[in-house]
Amino acid sequence: MKYLELVEILEQTGLPVAYSHFDDKQKLPFITFEDVGLDSLFADGENYYDITDYDVILHFKYKDPELEQRLKDIFKQNNMTYTATADLWIEDEKRYLKTYEVNI
Repeated sequence: MKYLELVEILEQTGLPVAYSHFDDKQKLPFITFEDVGLDSLFADGENYYDITDYDVILHFKYKDPELEQRLKDIFKQNNMTYTATADLWIEDEKRYLKTYEVNI
């Protein structure tokens, strides 16, 4: 899976999606994502397969379990493994963040 495929997958939520940040203010909820590293399967001094790790961050003001389930279902439908953090309140911005760590 490539970067642009990840963008298309995240857009299935119907939310605005951007890498890292938006240049202009967005209405909540929305999604940002970032490349956080690479895991490689290798043997005999050779890389056989690379797995890119991304943080997919859901920004929201009000808890929406249906939206969170829709995002998890989209990950499952696209054979993506994921873990999720607890909700994090950002006082200065008056919003929550929930980070999904996905591998592609």
